[in-house]
Amino acid sequence: MAEAWVLIVRFEPGEKDDVIARLIAAGVENFVEGSGALLMEPEEDVITVYTASPEETQTIRARLQSARATVETAPLEDDDWATAWKRHWKPVTIADRLFVAPHWLDAQTPPGLIRIAIDTTLAFGTGAQETTQIALSLLVRALGDAPEGSGGEAPGSRAIPDSLYDVGCGSGILAIAARKLGVPRVGGLDNDPTATETSIDNAARNGLDDIAFETRSADAIPGTHDIVICNMISSRLDRFLPHLHAAVAPGGQLILSGILLEEWDAFSARHGLGDETLTETRGDWIGALL
Repeated sequence: MAEAWVLIVRFEPGEKDDVIARLIAAGVENFVEGSGALLMEPEEDVITVYTASPEETQTIRARLQSARATVETAPLEDDDWATAWKRHWKPVTIADRLFVAPHWLDAQTPPGLIRIAIDTTLAFGTGAQETTQIALSLLVRALGDAPEGSGGEAPGSRAIPDSLYDVGCGSGILAIAARKLGVPRVGGLDNDPTATETSIDNAARNGLDDIAFETRSADAIPGTHDIVICNMISSRLDRFLPHLHAAVAPGGQLILSGILLEEWDAFSARHGLGDETLTETRGDWIGALL
């Protein structure tokens, strides 16, 4: 039976934000704060990470090498992997419009919400991480009250944008949400082929076969789009922001997420974002709708 892995990351007080930023930089979202049921004595200054391979585990260890943290690893058999992750991942409701749930969950979708089913077997893009929730919420705000599957004009709101592009698609969750909220033409990219494949699979789980996911760099966004959305840590946003702006069609919007609150003042100053910028925060993170 194939193995998955669990990492117990113990960090010094005050180092949680740095550890989480490093995990996100490694493409990781399948983590929970705390030790859950994996340790006999629950601990607070701990993050539990689930990975799909020894290679992914080594990537994460390398990212955390210079952090003030220690990492313990242990293999999990497939049954343990599924059970451990299912214990922690619960459905998430975003902006009273989206219901993000594990694809295996049979729970009924609450009335009026749009269900997005996501696979849990890879370590990114589950919707459980606050930066993903910020990006989804800002997307809902950008689109207004669009009815599911519609295009054109939404009652009580401006016209639905014709196109959206998700830069760094991960699991495809943002692109899938946009398509289900009514955007007619949606695409996305990731420089990791595994992420691209996962995005395609998750789109299929949601009955979508018309989202164009590609494996390419974030400095090679094809065409221009009414909305460009990007959930990356601020150092990557700094690098790719000129390309993101260039990919926004005239009159379009750019959604950014993945910035630590403590970095926002410096980030906004570097990029000329004023106090009027529409922002949203969750926990220690902030995103912006430009």
